[in-house]
Amino acid sequence: MNTRGATLLTLAAIALALYFIGFTTGAVVVVVLAAAVELWFWIKLLDHDDRQDAKNSSTDHHP
Repeated sequence: MNTRGATLLTLAAIALALYFIGFTTGAVVVVVLAAAVELWFWIKLLDHDDRQDAKNSSTDHHP
């Protein structure tokens, strides 16, 4: 697994754990923190895909 995959997996695991703790204990701060970690996960995931799409489209030469 590459660094990107490990980072995304770690962020997802942290977010899930925080959601579980937050919903179990009723701690709103923990749920908000989980949402922030999840947002970070999605930003990293989508940002990388956008850069890959831009790189691939710049190498495609359609007449």
